[in-house]
Amino acid sequence: MNEMRLHTAGDLGTLARAFVAASASEGDPFARPLLLVPGAGVQRWLGQQVARASAADGEGVFAGFDVHRVGALERLLTGEGAVDGWEAERLVWAVLAAVGAGSPGLEPLAAHLAANDQRYANALRVSRLLRRYADHRPAMLAAWSSDPEAEAAALGFDGWQVRLWSALHDHATGEDPVARRAGLAAAIAAGRVPVPWPAVHVFAPRRSTPVQRALLAALATRVPVHVWLPASGPEAPANALGSSLGRAAREAQAQWSALSPVVEVHDDHAPRATALGRLQASVLAGVPVPEPVDDGTVQVHASHAAGRQVEVLREVLTGLFADDPTLEPRDVVVACPDPAALAPHLAAAFTDPGGTARAWRHPATGLRLQVVEADAAGANQLFSLLRDLLTLGASRATASQLLDLAAHPFVARRFGLGPDQLERLEELVAASAIRWGINPEHRARFGLRDVQQNTWQLGVQRLVLGEAFSDDHLASVGVVATVDDVSSTDTGLVGALAELVSRVSRLVRTLSGDGTVAEWVARL
Repeated sequence: MNEMRLHTAGDLGTLARAFVAASASEGDPFARPLLLVPGAGVQRWLGQQVARASAADGEGVFAGFDVHRVGALERLLTGEGAVDGWEAERLVWAVLAAVGAGSPGLEPLAAHLAANDQRYANALRVSRLLRRYADHRPAMLAAWSSDPEAEAAALGFDGWQVRLWSALHDHATGEDPVARRAGLAAAIAAGRVPVPWPAVHVFAPRRSTPVQRALLAALATRVPVHVWLPASGPEAPANALGSSLGRAAREAQAQWSALSPVVEVHDDHAPRATALGRLQASVLAGVPVPEPVDDGTVQVHASHAAGRQVEVLREVLTGLFADDPTLEPRDVVVACPDPAALAPHLAAAFTDPGGTARAWRHPATGLRLQVVEADAAGANQLFSLLRDLLTLGASRATASQLLDLAAHPFVARRFGLGPDQLERLEELVAASAIRWGINPEHRARFGLRDVQQNTWQLGVQRLVLGEAFSDDHLASVGVVATVDDVSSTDTGLVGALAELVSRVSRLVRTLSGDGTVAEWVARL
């Protein structure tokens, strides 16, 4: 019996209210239904809606759900301790082993991996590609497994991918993800896998993979599965905005409708007479966009750069909070295409710098700002520093990379580099003509060992000699041209730069060598 039910609504608030009503009426009050959300932002917003609806005064709590991201479903069903030998980071070693064993049909891949010293990185990209195939194109991989000869011939030059997929079964540990997930779905439907939740809710799945939908369809044979999906308007030529913005939502609705025998439409939201309400109604109905009404519900602010955009956002938000005392920060969501790129600007604009004597502070510094879905580098500055150092040896090591490394908070604090020193350091690096490359050894990776001009090492030598012989007016010392723009006040700064470049050079040399796991742990 298929107990999947698809819920749709044109308004996200309506969908949340329907979710609250449905989840409140479920049997056992101590049971914890599984709630799958696309990300932390949706989880926080939905939690606030549930908390408001759970108490008459709107100050309830969000509890009683086992909340996870949609991508965690397979892990929840197979167990926390399960090890997947086909994960990209593990599969890369099987890729290298298959190529090293001379498996037939892999000559194009072997030539690609042998073309430069990025053998591991290139193999990792291939393993990640296969993993994406397993997530998004499992039917294609199943066809490769059933008839590899015909599939490889159909792909022509790219047939090496089919050959690699077949060869990996001899080198990777465990069952391949396509077969394993198909077996997991069958075991769930047959009752061989325990399902600890009385019901499953999937709220606003903005995108899902065939694997996730197949597992949820299998769960629907055991427990009720409710999918809460925001509706979109039809693909109507009369409304180009709705046709463009709703393309992904229409595809998602078609995918979930094919799995759900019951589709329930929730419509308790009357369109508002505002410009925003009329625009939303036209998008949902697929009719022409109405003439705009200047009521402030839709505003466009044009700014020249990301930093200025954040400053305008700060002023707009503080104005809204000042004009409406009932408006709370939890009522506001700032959506942007790349949160990680805007995170530094947001932190600068909404954080009190401190250390000043003025009594006035911008009202925005009292707001609690949280950037959701930030990557590990944005959330952990030590991780970003380690990542940059690990990749420095394989990069060209440009002058901007040197300045970025010196400006990293941990490095700047270690070498005593404040804002004024970093500004002066940028001038000195430009005067020393540093362009790229740490030293001749590093440039040897690019076939330019004998060209040492414009490297970090030579630039530092020019600065040091320029400071040492600043009173002698020497244009050069030996074959090294001095930098005459170095004064005695730059002594400490030049010394710090020389020590930084020396340490980075030794570290890059150490990280470029092979080593055992224990040796790599010691290095890091």
